[in-house]
Amino acid sequence: ADEAVKESTSPAVLMSAGLMHFCSKNFNRARSLFRDSLSMDDTNGTVRIMLYLIDWIQYGEQNQTHSQKLKSLDWRSNWELYARLVRVLEGEVGSGIALKGGYTDDERGWLAYVVGLMHFKEKRLDKAQELMRKAVLLADSEGWLFYMSLSQLEQIENLRLKRYRRNKDKRAYR
Repeated sequence: ADEAVKESTSPAVLMSAGLMHFCSKNFNRARSLFRDSLSMDDTNGTVRIMLYLIDWIQYGEQNQTHSQKLKSLDWRSNWELYARLVRVLEGEVGSGIALKGGYTDDERGWLAYVVGLMHFKEKRLDKAQELMRKAVLLADSEGWLFYMSLSQLEQIENLRLKRYRRNKDKRAYR
């Protein structure tokens, strides 16, 4: 991804490289790449939600610029779902209600992903793992959500695995 960025600074290349860094938890590099992409197209909701997610994951604080712009999206926008995701993460929509929403598998997957992130942040790894598995299964295997969910699921599973001291218990978990 970084090699591709050296050869091309198109927004799509920057976004793809940003996704790769996001999935590997290199949030500072991901943020930089997403900001560069956003500077070329400030209407890109996908980049804006990624910047929002990075801030939410790292600091638990919402970037008000991204939060307000995302929440202003309505049914006429291709990125209407992102407004819903922000409302869920900010507690304006309850996680139980959120998980009952979504019109498509992709939307249901995104909702499972953000609610899973909330559980992960609260150290409820069992529920986080369940929701990340759901997000992986609902996501398009070539889409961003698939890679984001899979990466988060791997992190959760590794953390859960570390809890077991005995090899016998680790094997049973796997």
